[in-house]
Amino acid sequence: SAVSTVFATLGIGFFSSQLDYCNDSETLEYPSGQEECIGTWAPSRAWFDENLFELPASVDSDMILMPRAWLTPPWNFDHFGRATLTLFRVVTLEWLGPAYASIDSTGLSSQPKENFAEWRILFFVLFIFVGRFFVVNLFVAVTVEYFKVSSGSSILTLNQKRW
Repeated sequence: SAVSTVFATLGIGFFSSQLDYCNDSETLEYPSGQEECIGTWAPSRAWFDENLFELPASVDSDMILMPRAWLTPPWNFDHFGRATLTLFRVVTLEWLGPAYASIDSTGLSSQPKENFAEWRILFFVLFIFVGRFFVVNLFVAVTVEYFKVSSGSSILTLNQKRW
């Protein structure tokens, strides 16, 4: 719809390539951006639990090294198709992942910081209200049209309706 097109274009302008992050989520300061997201890191046992990896009790988590990687979340605004899919996710009220990622975003090729730009939540709230409004209107219009067709009133002439 036109609303999704407008918001997808706005999302690309606001958030394109800015939701990326380094998978080393254990450190607060390092890495500060994409150029420093290299090498390996040793995730804690809590990291394995949060990411649903089963780590046997006999294995020390410090012995496991993970490669650092600069990742893009599956919901992003890097191009129009992905932005539209992200907005579809938002309008179906699964919006917290994209919203938190945009709030934490600090800019192009830099590591996110928690609650960096809280005002960005307004983009998602506004889209939910506007997008849901049009979805509800579309649903009502289709329902009314269906009842017109099923009752036969939509094919009657004006004289037939008066009679």
